[in-house]
Amino acid sequence: MKKFLLLALTLVLISTCKGGPEEMIPGGWTEQKPTAEFIKKAYEFAAKKAPEKHKGIKLLSPVKAQSQVVEGTNIRMECPYKLAGKKGTASVLVFEALNGSYQLTSIVLSP
Repeated sequence: MKKFLLLALTLVLISTCKGGPEEMIPGGWTEQKPTAEFIKKAYEFAAKKAPEKHKGIKLLSPVKAQSQVVEGTNIRMECPYKLAGKKGTASVLVFEALNGSYQLTSIVLSP
């Protein structure tokens, strides 16, 4: 009986252990360095297109970034912004297609 309990406890412990510091989940969001080259390119695109959605907005460099591999890549960034004398944080979503083209999916402003 003791051997069975020890074996059961060992199996439970093994099954709950993580494989590394951060496991990738297919289709899930992965933290990225805001200074990564592909994040910089997505930011530059978003900074150019943002005034089409919010006239006069100036997006500043991202402070946080994540990516999600789909049929292409979703890139989510948290960027400080300035608009009409006000400052806040923008949640910016850019889609990079497999052919390398970009689309500004959304910008959500928070004060």
